[in-house]
Amino acid sequence: MPIKLSELARKYAPWSMSKAGLAENCPFAFDLKYVTRSRGKVPPRSSAGAIGRAVHQVLESLLKGAPISEIKKEMFRAVVNEKLTTPEIEDVMGYTHNIKSFIKRLDAYRDKHGIDDTLVEGRFCFTHDFSTTKYFGKDAFFRGVWDVAMRADKHLIILDHKSGEAGNTEKVLERYDKQRRFYSIAALCKFPEIEGVHTAFHYVQSEEIIWAKEMDSVRRIKNEYIPWYIDYLNRCATEVTTKATRKGWHCSYCDYTHICPLSKK
Repeated sequence: MPIKLSELARKYAPWSMSKAGLAENCPFAFDLKYVTRSRGKVPPRSSAGAIGRAVHQVLESLLKGAPISEIKKEMFRAVVNEKLTTPEIEDVMGYTHNIKSFIKRLDAYRDKHGIDDTLVEGRFCFTHDFSTTKYFGKDAFFRGVWDVAMRADKHLIILDHKSGEAGNTEKVLERYDKQRRFYSIAALCKFPEIEGVHTAFHYVQSEEIIWAKEMDSVRRIKNEYIPWYIDYLNRCATEVTTKATRKGWHCSYCDYTHICPLSKK
C-alpha cells in the first residue's frame, strides 16, 4: 500500500522546513506556537543572527540588480533595517570583499553555464498532492523560499546562503540533507519539465561553496525523496500530539523557555 499523508499531517498544514523541524525537536513549543497560538516572550537578541540577516539583505539586493558599485549604500540600508550596533555594523562592512567576490563568481558561473533565468528569494508552495499553488493559498500544504535558484536548460541550480564557518564538508551535507530534499521536491513541483536539481551551500564568511556530491535526478526525487517527505511529515505530525518537551540547540531561539517544564531543571 503506497504511503500517504496522514490526516494529522494535513491538519497541521501548511508546513515549512522550520515548522517541521520544531515539531520534530520540541512538540511542546510547536503546540504553543501553532496550535494554541500562545504569545511567547521574545528570545534574547542574537548579534550573529542580526549580522547574518543584514549580510543576506545586501546579497539579495545585489542579486536582484543593484549595482555592485552601490554595495556600501545597500549595506547602510541593511544595517538600519536590522538596527545594528556600531561593532555589528563594522562586522557587516567586513563582508564587503566576500560579497563582491561572490557576485563576480556567480556572474562568471551564469555566463559559463548558460543560465536562462535566476530567481532571487524565490517563493515556492505546493498542495498535498504536489500541485503548485499560491504561497498563502487556502490549499497550501508546504512552502518555502530559495535564496537563489538558476535555470540552466532543463536543470535547476539552487544556492543557499549560510553564515559562519563551513567546517567539514561531509558534516555540512549531512546537516542540510533535509533542506536539500525539500528544495529538490519543490523544484520538481514548480518546474515539472526539469531533469535534475543541484543544490549548494554558500558560506559568505569563508567564501566556500559546498555542492551536493551529485545532481538529484527526477527519478531520485520521485522514488526516494517524496516517500521520505511523506513519512517525515507524518512522523512530525504524530510527534505534535505528544506535546513532549525536549532540550537542544533550538532552546536558544525559543519563545517559550519561561514556561518550559525543562527550563528550570
